[in-house]
Amino acid sequence: MVRRVVLLIGIAVFACGCSALSRANTTSRIGKSDRSINISTYTPGDQFMNSVPLQAKIKAHGTPFLRMSFRDGWTDGQYLTLLGAIKRAGATPVVIVHGACGGSSSDQHWLSLVDSVFPTRYWVEYGNEEDLSCAANASTYVAGWNADVPRLKAAHPRASFIGPVTMDYKGTYIETFMQRAVPRPDAVSWHEYVCSAQQTDAYCLEHIARWANHAVDMRSRMSAVGYRVPVWITEWNLDPQADVRYNTPFVQVWTASALDEWARLEQNGLVNVTMIYTMTDHGNFGLVSGDGSFTPQGLMFFR
Repeated sequence: MVRRVVLLIGIAVFACGCSALSRANTTSRIGKSDRSINISTYTPGDQFMNSVPLQAKIKAHGTPFLRMSFRDGWTDGQYLTLLGAIKRAGATPVVIVHGACGGSSSDQHWLSLVDSVFPTRYWVEYGNEEDLSCAANASTYVAGWNADVPRLKAAHPRASFIGPVTMDYKGTYIETFMQRAVPRPDAVSWHEYVCSAQQTDAYCLEHIARWANHAVDMRSRMSAVGYRVPVWITEWNLDPQADVRYNTPFVQVWTASALDEWARLEQNGLVNVTMIYTMTDHGNFGLVSGDGSFTPQGLMFFR
């Protein structure tokens, strides 16, 4: 996640009556794809990476996917420790490699490390929020994808590739990517944060409903380009900054509403996987505290 002082919320204006979506009781969720999690991995001291009890706790909750970044400067041993932690947690990895903005010289080696730990299918995001840096124009991102992903895909046949990993919903950007990407992505992804610390609790709750607009618009755009792939929300939460509300009862109300919305969208075939940001080690917010106990948001997420 790119740290942002001001959250820019890109809202796709799409005529979607949410009444058109099933509003069945989602207390008993149809699946656990809405319970996938990001691992912060800012340093090799990452709590999840180094805590076998926490890995066991995550496994007990049936977490399907865990998302991690490959960080420049880490040793192979540190990467293998992290990948081993994901495997012990019983999850499938989603790994972030350098994209169009980062230089791809390490990507082949990093994916070879994943190959050595996971003998089954895994997922790769090409870059992360590059719409905020060199790839503000979708054409730049597509050029990088078309240069790098064919050789990565050929060398790592168990890897499935996801793009364009935008910081929020950018329908035109994603549609352009889908039209021009060679090879086609195995899934498309973007991130969903609803508000900043300056906005009211009511605003933050109300904006959860915008996720349905984005998901329906994306399916319409897929119809326009002539093919459909799964939709992954690879980061989501209340605020991308360390909002004080992460330590208040409000975050539990908000998280319950968010999880119900993701479950509805999954049930209606509009979203396939969602991944909350983040597990640990990120200022005011995370699902797990330094002592291994659940934070207020973690208590609701793992209920």
